[in-house]
Amino acid sequence: MQACVSLVTRPCRSAMPICHAEVRLGCPSRRTSRSSGRQSAQTQTGGRASPRLCVSAIRTGTLCPATFVLFLGVLGGFDSGWIGWFHCAPPTTISRMKRFITTFPSNVVNCFKGRMLIWHALAILLTVVLVQSGLDWWFFQETHTPELRRWLFPAVRVGFYLPIWLPIILFLVGFIMSNSRIVRSGWALLQSELIGLFISSAYKAVTGRAHPLHIVDRDISHVFQFGFMRGGVFWGWPSSHTTIAFGMAFTVITLFPKWRWLSAAVILYALYVGLGVSMTIHWFSDFAAGVIIGSVIGVIVGRCFSTETRAIS
Repeated sequence: MQACVSLVTRPCRSAMPICHAEVRLGCPSRRTSRSSGRQSAQTQTGGRASPRLCVSAIRTGTLCPATFVLFLGVLGGFDSGWIGWFHCAPPTTISRMKRFITTFPSNVVNCFKGRMLIWHALAILLTVVLVQSGLDWWFFQETHTPELRRWLFPAVRVGFYLPIWLPIILFLVGFIMSNSRIVRSGWALLQSELIGLFISSAYKAVTGRAHPLHIVDRDISHVFQFGFMRGGVFWGWPSSHTTIAFGMAFTVITLFPKWRWLSAAVILYALYVGLGVSMTIHWFSDFAAGVIIGSVIGVIVGRCFSTETRAIS
């Protein structure tokens, strides 16, 4: 049995321009030689069909909203609120997604413009000092213990999975609560994470720093393989975990400057992730550079999306 679906939109007479949808599921219409009235009835009901499959949304008032919400939900995501699904105007998530995409290149460039470039130079200079003074190797020797590794290695997993799930959770919560500010926070965090991943991977691709070995036998903290993709983008300088964590933290701090408890919470999270990876899979200078670069990214992205919030309000 085939199913035919028709979607009819008509403007309502009410003040709010709400779409009127009609969905019919059933068999294709069959041409018969019966009276024109019989043919008209078949046309309106989608032809002769099984009672379980043929449903008129106009009469039942249940299938139509559910199907229409699902249809717009697939196209638009979780960013319009319950009432917004039925508006004939394009969902606001399209404009926010467009803003997310269009501001991505400019925010990447802004991370290297003006005074922000000084912070990158500071991250490089601090790394040189930590490596040449031997502090990197000393920190690794003092913290490379099974006890600390047992307590801090979960930071590697937390710093990997939380940036993936947090924007999704914020989209869902913002959709359920019809709170556009929460949804905008999800977009801001997602952009800061992607920019952090992009910039840190670009640095790793050209610095090629060797990562700490699990066996402490010789000092390799000074080993850099400058070039292109000589050390890959998974290990190296700076720490992607730290860069993304502090990017997220300063994005939240910039968006919600009056929420001190939230600022303290995100800083503690970023420190846990950064220090955790610096005692397990990264050097301390990787962590220090990630703090500086991630903070720059978070401030740039936070300012961009806080400007949008003020403009909308």
